[in-house]
Amino acid sequence: TGSAEEKYLGDEIIRAAEPLLNSGKIINVAGRMTITQTAAMIKLMSLCITNDTSSMHIAAILNVPLIAIFGPGHLVRFDPRKISKLADVIYHPASCAPCNHYFCPTKECFDLVTVPEMLAAVTKRLNKFVAGEVG
Repeated sequence: TGSAEEKYLGDEIIRAAEPLLNSGKIINVAGRMTITQTAAMIKLMSLCITNDTSSMHIAAILNVPLIAIFGPGHLVRFDPRKISKLADVIYHPASCAPCNHYFCPTKECFDLVTVPEMLAAVTKRLNKFVAGEVG
């Protein structure tokens, strides 16, 4: 999801992820859906993985299992765990965060998030979902 200006980011994610998929397809809907359509799509998800965006807030409000990656935003202010027991947060404080910069030359806060950490968080949340646990 995202704005039309962010479509290139979705395209980059697809290029990186598609070789890892056994089946299925990733669809980039950046700039193609209204906020209502985005909420309807999120409601159908088994797991929403997002950064600190409107999609994160929608997933939390709708109680959709969620992994939120925080970087430059204010975790204390926007922590989705305040409204959803199905939300997990990945956050590593960087020396420059919170900054709320839209574009950053270093992306230090996001570079601290690792693939093994993400896989562990996804596995843990999906195992809870499969087991029918609520949190």
